[in-house]
Amino acid sequence: MGYENPVEGRVMNKYVIGNNIHVRLKIRKITQRQMAADLGMSEHTISDYMNGQRWPQVPKLYQMAKYLGCTMDDLMKGVDE
Repeated sequence: MGYENPVEGRVMNKYVIGNNIHVRLKIRKITQRQMAADLGMSEHTISDYMNGQRWPQVPKLYQMAKYLGCTMDDLMKGVDE
């Protein structure tokens, strides 16, 4: 379900990323549809990221993090890290 980040030696999980996106959207009261429109992505792509069906590429992860007011690391970390 995850892969080891060779730089930091930790396992990154696409479900953690999806959950972190979900939580930050909820906090900011933004819908998936609104985020998709604002970032020029499809709703399906955002949904796939949030459901752990796809990994976001680094440029998309950066774009989403900036939009959500956090860092890419914030989106990749689990709550207990």
